[in-house]
Amino acid sequence: MSEMGDTSELIEWLFTYHAPTPDQIEKLKAVRQAAKALAVAIDASCPPSADRTAAMRDLQTAVARD
Repeated sequence: MSEMGDTSELIEWLFTYHAPTPDQIEKLKAVRQAAKALAVAIDASCPPSADRTAAMRDLQTAVARD
């Protein structure tokens, strides 16, 4: 059981698109710009490796909205 109710309610919420509000759009842009700067730093500072690939993937996941 989750705070949102039963499992079916949670699944419904997790797999439904939630359009951002105009205020959220600007905040999401700022987060994506910061994530891009971090991705550039990771790319420049870390040798090619599984860890670098995982870091980039995790960063992409962290900013994914849609």
